Amino acid sequence: MTRTSSAKPAPSAAPETAREKLLASALRVFGECGYDGASIRDIARDANTNVALVSYHFGGKEQLYKELLRSIVVNRVQAALDRFTAAYGDERIQNPSRADARDMLKTLLGGFANNALSSGEILLAARLIVREQTQPTAGFDIVFGSGMETLHKTVTRLFGIATGRNPETQECIIRAHMLFGQILSFVFANAAICRRLGKNTLDRQTRATISAILSENIDKLAKPART
Repeated sequence: MTRTSSAKPAPSAAPETAREKLLASALRVFGECGYDGASIRDIARDANTNVALVSYHFGGKEQLYKELLRSIVVNRVQAALDRFTAAYGDERIQNPSRADARDMLKTLLGGFANNALSSGEILLAARLIVREQTQPTAGFDIVFGSGMETLHKTVTRLFGIATGRNPETQECIIRAHMLFGQILSFVFANAAICRRLGKNTLDRQTRATISAILSENIDKLAKPART
């Protein structure tokens, strides 16, 4: 008697290649159309692959969207945190002086700004993350838990140390959050700032200027709290 197998049939393309192509296409389609405006057929068409491969690799539209969000945060936000930790070391990050905390803020947020604005693809990723802040879906918990919460807490703690504030207070959390707002304004209103600057994109020199001004603002905002 011939045994039958319940295993899934093999996909027509190499698994990693097909999976990565679908994630890249999902970024473009979800980034441009949003979750509701995107369809699996659009994503498969962009990836030049079979619609059935979406189900094979991800199970469906919602699962694909969640995996895309997770990969964005892990590959962008968590990777930036890992580089930051490697640059300064755990011990120094855990016990910085006020001056060190201010410099770490500049490094961490300057790198975050440059990364978020460095290409059209990354800008699409940033817009997806921003959209989850303004119109949260079931994917928000993935965004928050995969690295965004850690980034926010790290920035808040460093800001608290730099200013002599308690990082757990509402005031300190809000002040630290406003630092992110200075960066995200270039994501929200990217077309407007490019038009005002007479540019098609925010090139390397412009991003360096943004980071330099952000550092100036950190110096001003990170003055010790009055007692």
